[in-house]
Amino acid sequence: MSMVLKGRRNSVWALLVSLLAVGSMLLSGCSVVNDLKDISDAGNAFLAALNKGDAAAAAALMHSRAQQSGDMATALQENFVARKFGNAKVNSTKVENGVGELSGTCDLDDVDGNPKTGNLTMQLQKDGDSWKVINIRCKIG
Repeated sequence: MSMVLKGRRNSVWALLVSLLAVGSMLLSGCSVVNDLKDISDAGNAFLAALNKGDAAAAAALMHSRAQQSGDMATALQENFVARKFGNAKVNSTKVENGVGELSGTCDLDDVDGNPKTGNLTMQLQKDGDSWKVINIRCKIG
């Protein structure tokens, strides 16, 4: 009889350990899903500001590390707003090693003022509790 009880206890422990493992995976999965949504929301807010031609608002959504490299509002104005950045479409969002990445397409005038469609890549990273843009690139070519 004690053998039967011992077998049941082992089964119960195995079940508890399995439930804890599954619960752990589900909770970490929820975190990734939440991060993807937060990354997407932060990236879309940044793109919306650039689409409106508001370089200062876009600069305010950049990571503090990026802002240390200089006047981001001026850089965004010269490199994106003045070159008629727009029509940005995100078709992929991922997060890996604490860095979020949005990719898709965007329109940007080339150096001669001719409109081109290019590949959009944005990287975001947490700055405190919020995801902020580290860099953006619209590669035309």
